[in-house]
Formats: sequence, structure tokens, C-alpha cells
Amino acid sequence: MKVIVLGNRGFIGSEIYKHMESDSDIDCVGFSSKDIDLRDDSSAVPILIKSIENSVVIFCAGKHRQWSDSPQTMLDNISMINVLLHAAEDSLPKHIIFLSSIETYGIPRDTKISETSSLNPVNRYAI
Repeated sequence: MKVIVLGNRGFIGSEIYKHMESDSDIDCVGFSSKDIDLRDDSSAVPILIKSIENSVVIFCAGKHRQWSDSPQTMLDNISMINVLLHAAEDSLPKHIIFLSSIETYGIPRDTKISETSSLNPVNRYAI
């Protein structure tokens, strides 16, 4: 199995990458913002097209609100996903796993959150 970890030097991405890379049955490739600018369609798409076909893509490259919760950071995060999806149109991965944030649910009323829980984002990062 081939796994691509986008954001392999971040907090969660680095742990996922280390785990996947240690498994001899997994061909794991990682990209960080130093390797590829996922906001730049013209430079990122050709690299992604060569890498993602028939692979499991784990997206953990979003910029967290601890760095900024500005409109520009929100647009950068949206742009990164759009670039990945643009590449996937030409080079279909087996799966795309998008690591999200619990913040999309707002302040949880329940301790159990599922895919059917109501969304209630309270900041740009959560949106």
C-alpha cells in the first residue's frame, strides 16, 4: 500500500508519518510545506499527480488557528484542499483522509461526537 502524508512535519502529521514509515508493508511518502506549497496550483499539482495515484492520501497540512485565525489563513486552508482535489481529478487516489478539527462542532453539548453531529463553527479555522 502507498500512503502520502501531506503535512508530515506538523504535530499530528509527523506522528502519522513515523508510524506509517515504520511499517514495511507501506510505501510512505511525506510532504511538508518546505517540499511543496499546496496553495500554489501550478507548482503543487504536477508533484501531486506523480505521487497520489492509487494511494491513500492523508491530509494534515492545514494551518492551525494558533498561528492565525485570519481570513487569509482560512483562504489558504481552502486553497490547499482545492489544489489537492484538482490533482485528484487527473490522478485518482484510493482514499483521501482529511484530518479535521473538533472545533467544527463548536462547544460540544454531548461527549459523543459523530459524523452526524450538528456543525456549529465558532471561528474561521472551524469553518
